[in-house]
Amino acid sequence: MNKLVERAMDTITRIISLMIEWIRKHPSLALIILGVMLVAAVPGQGTSVLIPAFIFILVGVALFITSRVFYQRVESSETLFSKGSGERSELAFLLSKLLTEEEARIVEVLVESNGTVLQREIPYKTGLSKLKVHRIITRLASRGLLERRKENGKVIVTMDEKLLRFLKGAGQPSREK
Repeated sequence: MNKLVERAMDTITRIISLMIEWIRKHPSLALIILGVMLVAAVPGQGTSVLIPAFIFILVGVALFITSRVFYQRVESSETLFSKGSGERSELAFLLSKLLTEEEARIVEVLVESNGTVLQREIPYKTGLSKLKVHRIITRLASRGLLERRKENGKVIVTMDEKLLRFLKGAGQPSREK
């Protein structure tokens, strides 16, 4: 009997530690759990406890969903700049420090598409709004990093050839002998 109780306690402890770890990653789940505990703790109390409990549950669910939607884990822009070795990776790292995270996302999309992409595709690939993409492209074009041209009613964004070669080279291993 002692082994059964001990195994049950170990299982409960493991479940609680997993729940705590999950709540640390997703704080909105604490509101959901609090709401469920309020409902479960006082059976038969009527609506005096149920309304606040359901408010906690609904707010927790809403926060959880919005955190998943608005804070998608877009691959860090540092992945583009962290590849490679030697001087190239150091220069690429410095370049990543000169660009904002959003600018780096757009540059990364351009590098992945060999330097040319339709402007309307960038918001889908980066998770940024169309207006933000337009403003960032305008800013990067004013610095000479990108070029924007219209063709048949479509805006085509092209990266500077030297910058594209440099960034593609930063992702390749050094060929020093």
